[in-house]
Amino acid sequence: MLTLPLFLLFLAQEAPGSQPLDRETVMRALRKAVAARPDLADAKIEIVDLSRFPVPTGEIEFEWKGLTPPATGQSAARWRGLVRHDAEHVFSIWAVVRLTVPCKRIFAIQSIRPDELITASQLHEESYEGFPTESCHNGIAEVIGKVAARAISPNMPIVPAMLAPRASVLKGDQAVAEYRDDSVTVSLPVIAERSGRIGEIIPVRNPSSQKTVFARVTGERRVLIDEGTLSKDKR
Repeated sequence: MLTLPLFLLFLAQEAPGSQPLDRETVMRALRKAVAARPDLADAKIEIVDLSRFPVPTGEIEFEWKGLTPPATGQSAARWRGLVRHDAEHVFSIWAVVRLTVPCKRIFAIQSIRPDELITASQLHEESYEGFPTESCHNGIAEVIGKVAARAISPNMPIVPAMLAPRASVLKGDQAVAEYRDDSVTVSLPVIAERSGRIGEIIPVRNPSSQKTVFARVTGERRVLIDEGTLSKDKR
């Protein structure tokens, strides 16, 4: 059995040497993590606090998933990282940082209904500098021309989850349907029975025969009828 002094000596031989965290080294690791995000090219980082326990020498790493968003945009956030001493020794560390980016926030100035096409007259743009959030945009042009995916209330900051691409085919539109099989390709006019975006399958009606079939939206007022969409009609 090891005596206490021998046991302590054993631990000292097995454990890697340790030292306090170096602020500049941590900052370089934080900047590397931020540089991996092209949308944060203009970000500013300030270290507010660091974990104070000694750590071994090694590579300091921070990943975006280790950052806990602050309660408010201007508050400091805790960012968890690690020191990789070698393949067998990895040590947890943390830094409290103030991460800010300049961006634009877009607000609705009136109620916008679901599936409504968003126009400039419905929006207000404000400059913002703070923790990067979903409400950050490069400008109002990112929102104009999109469709509301759900109801948007006045004075509500608009985030990507509230937006959807504009439908390429609108309900009631006359569209060009292309039919393909192994031997023939035919184009004919159809009426869209439902709005649809590129890649979606919608019902369309032949105005001559009044027959309705399914077609895949392929472009602006263009749809494709093929074996895949016809088989949907048979189910």
